[in-house]
Amino acid sequence: VFFTGHGKGKYLLPYDFEPDFDYSGLKLSDMVQLIKNAGAGKKFFFLDACHSGRAIDGRFVKDAKDYTIDQTVLGKKENQEEGFFTITSSRAEENSYVDEAENISYFTKYLVRGLKGEADGFGRNNQPNCIVELPELHEYLETSVSAAVIKDIRPKVKENVTQRPDILATGSLNVALVQLEKSKCKEIEPGPSPGPGLMLENLPGMSKEFNQTWNQAN
Repeated sequence: VFFTGHGKGKYLLPYDFEPDFDYSGLKLSDMVQLIKNAGAGKKFFFLDACHSGRAIDGRFVKDAKDYTIDQTVLGKKENQEEGFFTITSSRAEENSYVDEAENISYFTKYLVRGLKGEADGFGRNNQPNCIVELPELHEYLETSVSAAVIKDIRPKVKENVTQRPDILATGSLNVALVQLEKSKCKEIEPGPSPGPGLMLENLPGMSKEFNQTWNQAN
């Protein structure tokens, strides 16, 4: 299941949401239950919204705007089960940004590109095998989205903003997502560079693995 847009409290906001009536939104807990009841062995929930990471770790964000995802929900123990994977567009304290030139969010843009093959082999092994796997996609998203936001958004807002997709999984991450056609198998193409001389290891919250991957690729 894929959702991109806004959230307000415990609700996801569809295009016909009425601001004065919360119940015109889709309750996040109801969405989680629908996914859990789908009957599939593996379930994936891609959530593209500002502060969407709050749904995972429940961290309170003091300066979050009204239209953000409420805390916990997905991170609650009763909402976790084997084979349920949630990938959010940002961490709890981060906004999710839009590539205005292409009129698409950075998360959605690189999610589509990753599933089409760019994430194949991405990461420490750097060995494409015509299969996009979940760890590869996650690392590709974290690297590409973060780099694009640093390159495009920071100069506009003049702040050290970050956007780092996150993941919540119950069970092993070693899951195959897409089997690519042989004609579409290719060497990986790294995401956009934030510019020469910028070391991501100087940014707060960046993982050691992320820094190593970025520095090796650049």
